[in-house]
Amino acid sequence: MGDILRRTILPVISAMSITYHDIPEGEFVPQSDFRTQESPNGGVTATQSYILRASSLEALVDQGTWAKGKPLSQLDDSIGIQGDSLYLDRVATSKLPGGLLRVNAFFAGFSTTSSYGFDEGRTVVPTYSFRGELNEASILNHPDIVSNSTSFEDVALVRGCVDGIYRWHNATDTVRVIIINPRGEEVTKDTFNQPGILAQLYCQEATKGNVTFLSPKFVWEKNWEDDKGLDAADLAKVGQVDQAPDGDPPTLPGAREWLLTSASQVQSGELFRNRIEWTSSDDAGWGPLYN
Repeated sequence: MGDILRRTILPVISAMSITYHDIPEGEFVPQSDFRTQESPNGGVTATQSYILRASSLEALVDQGTWAKGKPLSQLDDSIGIQGDSLYLDRVATSKLPGGLLRVNAFFAGFSTTSSYGFDEGRTVVPTYSFRGELNEASILNHPDIVSNSTSFEDVALVRGCVDGIYRWHNATDTVRVIIINPRGEEVTKDTFNQPGILAQLYCQEATKGNVTFLSPKFVWEKNWEDDKGLDAADLAKVGQVDQAPDGDPPTLPGAREWLLTSASQVQSGELFRNRIEWTSSDDAGWGPLYN
């Protein structure tokens, strides 16, 4: 096949029967161990090995025989059309008896059928996943506190109890302000405003030291595989509120919003495994800093 790539035209010979004299110097024999594995996103990984004289390895490497990104079809044209869609990622070598070497090659690429990750026009068909999880948050972010029905005075009283400025007193069923008198003694007196029934519960919990709660967060994830990685449009949205994430995520409860929080790509050969992730806010939304 020319000076750059030398592959023997001998029939495929098993490693058990092949001998040093079966392979001319500077050539190699593809083996019949070609294997592929396809992912739900249309990506394909494959392996194949090649037998050669140990003395030929250096020259073949120098010629770029196993250069990263080389199509498999240039190493073994018997693979067919799939070989044009698989690209060399890496190789490993091992010694065989009789002065021979085995080169194990690993490829990555794309499916040639529409049933794995691509429609008929070879448009990428991503997969999506959804999960809910609990994260620790301040009780000041609890839906009861951020609700429009909670007065500014009640929020301020709960905040004071969280910060240790105020304290709930069971004996009087009131919130009291903490004062240090001239003698250095701690004294308390009722605040001018007193909390409503709901805010009382949060003042009581904050006084006990319970200033956080487990708040639900939701995560929407998109995964796809293609011959290109993330583009500038994807990256520009990281850290921004997204009113319409890709796919069809569940409708968030209340005033929660989606924020594009993560983007990543991993390359194997010519195959890019891409991922984008959106995270929901609490009931107060993400706020103006992220719009």
